[in-house]
Amino acid sequence: MPEPGDAPGLSHIARRWAAEIADAAGSDAPTAELERAVASAVREAADAATTHCRTRHDSAVERFAALYAAAPCGVVLADPDGAVLDANPAMLDLLDMTLDELVGVTLTGLGTDERDVAALRTALADLAEDGRPRKREQVNLGRAEESSALTNVTVTALPSGEGERLHPVLLAENINELQLLREALRRQNTHDQLTGLPNARSFHTTLETWLGSPESDRVAIVFLDVDGFKVVNDGLGPGAADEVLRYAAGKLETVFRGPDTVVARLSGDGFGVLQRGGVTAASVIELVETAMAELAEPVYIGDRGVAVGISAGIVVHDAGTGTTEEVQRAAEITLHRAKEAGRAQWMLFEPELDSGAASATASGPVSAAGWRTASSRSSTSPRSSWTAATRSPW
Repeated sequence: MPEPGDAPGLSHIARRWAAEIADAAGSDAPTAELERAVASAVREAADAATTHCRTRHDSAVERFAALYAAAPCGVVLADPDGAVLDANPAMLDLLDMTLDELVGVTLTGLGTDERDVAALRTALADLAEDGRPRKREQVNLGRAEESSALTNVTVTALPSGEGERLHPVLLAENINELQLLREALRRQNTHDQLTGLPNARSFHTTLETWLGSPESDRVAIVFLDVDGFKVVNDGLGPGAADEVLRYAAGKLETVFRGPDTVVARLSGDGFGVLQRGGVTAASVIELVETAMAELAEPVYIGDRGVAVGISAGIVVHDAGTGTTEEVQRAAEITLHRAKEAGRAQWMLFEPELDSGAASATASGPVSAAGWRTASSRSSTSPRSSWTAATRSPW
């Protein structure tokens, strides 16, 4: 047998092993025949071992290639100078680039703006210094700001031999979708799912902020209820009632619009409007009457037309005085008094009149809110005006 450290050829191994076999077995077979048999066995064993190793290697390569191609995060392989050699499909999708467009681009060139480029340059410099991967950092990747992707980036390197330069690898996890999910969850907490309007919590928070802001000057709060909503819900069903609410929400958004205006859904058939700045009672009343006129037009559900009337309670209040609860309570009381006067009425709360009492004037068409056939006409009564008083809540 060859000694350790020897590197004999196959024929030498076969000759030595043939002699050993002949001596051990007492065989009188020709030496050349034994050598050929041993050489054949060794060759078969070597071929089998080589095939086994190659199969395992090929299998490992195939598994890595499948993992690389199917990885949900983007992967970029670069040469020691940082020029892109390859990228997996996830990275190409993230950057909205083809592989031909990407190959040769430097890793730092993948950053969207100067801050992103600087972050990538620092990560590569640190990697070259100690060979350790950098911690994740948020970086925008992409050629244009409008099409860039916010990502969590990690810069690491492929294993290399001693003395060889590192081959950087950039791993990028797209967190745009995560941001969108967070925004969707935030919106669910602050908006009504049926109408898309801000909900009562958001309305209350905005009112509280505006009342305490010196920029607000005056704040107008309007509470509105859909008249006869129960008739629609009971007569045509919840589906039709939802259509009426969406219709009313759209009309209110159209009428009450502006940078300092919020339209919200507060309850089943209740809506709220906030305005701030140089608002006046006259300007708010004009918008309320416009909304009433808009909603007097029927919305058709199947072969039925539904006339949507609304009642409104209006409060115009100086910012910096009173509490959110007091102002909302005033709007609730005013709306209640408007509804007591009939359908499609509004009332204005004016605590400065009548020694702190509320004076209200309501006017507008009183429409029969409810369902009717598409061929029938809405019934209206003449415009009316009246005065009522309530105690100021502050």
